[in-house]
Amino acid sequence: MQQTDDRSIDNMPKWHKDFLDNKIMLQQVLNNTDLAFGIQTPSYVLCRDSLNANITLLQNVAKDSGANILVALKGYSFWRAFENIRTKLQGATCSGVNETLLAFDSIATPLMQQDSNVKEVIKALLPYLKNISKNYTKQTSHAQNIESLFNNLDTTLENQDNYQTLCKEIPYALLNMFIHKEICVFAPAYKESQMQHILPYATHIIFNSLGQWERFKPFIESQNKLIKELYQILLECKKNGVLQAELPKKIPQIHIGLRINPLYSEVSPPIYNPCIPKSRLGIIPSVFHRDLENLARKYNYTDTFSFFKAHFNGLHFHTHCEQDSSALQRTLPHVIGHFGDYIAHCEWVNFGGGHHITRSDYDCTLLVNLIKDFRAKYNGIQVMLEPGEAVGWQTGDLIGEVVDIVGNEGLVAILDVSASCHMPDCLEMPYRPACYKITKDSKGNAVIESDLDEEKGKYCYRFGGPTCLAGDVIGDYSFDTPLKVGDKIAFVDMIHYTIVKNTTFNGVELPSLGVVENGKFKLLKQFSYTDFKERN
Repeated sequence: MQQTDDRSIDNMPKWHKDFLDNKIMLQQVLNNTDLAFGIQTPSYVLCRDSLNANITLLQNVAKDSGANILVALKGYSFWRAFENIRTKLQGATCSGVNETLLAFDSIATPLMQQDSNVKEVIKALLPYLKNISKNYTKQTSHAQNIESLFNNLDTTLENQDNYQTLCKEIPYALLNMFIHKEICVFAPAYKESQMQHILPYATHIIFNSLGQWERFKPFIESQNKLIKELYQILLECKKNGVLQAELPKKIPQIHIGLRINPLYSEVSPPIYNPCIPKSRLGIIPSVFHRDLENLARKYNYTDTFSFFKAHFNGLHFHTHCEQDSSALQRTLPHVIGHFGDYIAHCEWVNFGGGHHITRSDYDCTLLVNLIKDFRAKYNGIQVMLEPGEAVGWQTGDLIGEVVDIVGNEGLVAILDVSASCHMPDCLEMPYRPACYKITKDSKGNAVIESDLDEEKGKYCYRFGGPTCLAGDVIGDYSFDTPLKVGDKIAFVDMIHYTIVKNTTFNGVELPSLGVVENGKFKLLKQFSYTDFKERN
């Protein structure tokens, strides 16, 4: 692997320099304007320009390295602002049924709806579905679904809500041959009911054990058999001049992978480290080799490599968390040392998430070189990265308000935002989030004052949330000017791993969701009592 520790600006590609020079933060947009005072609190506020800068950087990493970059929905699911993610990244990685459906609805469906080839293929296949799909589904409503779709086809294709139903009959893994947006699913374990909901929409399914793979082997083989049969029909339609769309030479299929544990990770604290002793995440080398040998014998293969190549397309490791590319450089020798003989038989390897690509001091040049060297070593193998935090990194803040100030061996400001409910990682890691205070000047515009650490400022406060949890404490802060009830407090970088982990403990309100773009604030979602009631 090529090594470089030189991060001087002279060695950076132009696109990385442009990113560092031009990315702006939400507080820069709010400063000296009245925007902040039209935002109800609490609210997560996305800065569209910041998000677009991140996506452009990730797009350039993908272009220069040849990797596919998928947004990890477990970290960043702000789907109401997915326009550039949908078009510039290569898909999404999902942790179960709900995220799979979100990826399908927010990334795949809008693109399919706009694609003439997808619509032509659906129209060509529908007349055949009554005789084909019934062999692959347990749904009693199958015939009615097909009849309804066929009788109202033009209306069906215009309505995004119908594409979930369509892909229960024509799997997305087939239609994806035109839009090329992966939906890659991994879970530590799947239930049968979950797998039935995932199969119509996934392009890749990654298993955490060979036992799980064997359990669901018949389901996947049945789905891939359906995809193959539909593809053969399309070839016949093409031959007969009924279909104009160009078809790939290789038959589409749902790709199958295994998550591996290379017994090496530099992540701290242990709660985030997937390679600690007795970790449930990933197959350790000894179990990997043992189980492959047993299964190869069981299914009458002469060697484990033939068995592996016949049933699996790739491997997946996820051993990073908020780390630089130098951590990947130190990790890859462990991955190759334990699993290199099988990587040579893979179509792809997923390097997982935790790569802090959009952080200002991240070495993108090293990442690109590591990926290019890895691909060259393994005959152009496809590499995938699945950042979540790097997509949402420094793209927006959680804005709250000072509700009261009380005294107890110092001043305690009670806010309408909660560490427990709205920023749980602050208690899990734990860490103290940076913040800034927003007050009005004489013209009604925002004056922004960043916090000065715990005690460097003249006025010191402890920030606490509105719940009854005694430990719902955000941290200690200080400023050069005093806080007042009604002042706004914005906690920096709160768009990732926050919204996806929110709770309504104590009935605390969920923060609204909004976006600042083109000098204006737009409210995207406001939660109500009904949201609280319906989840209890």
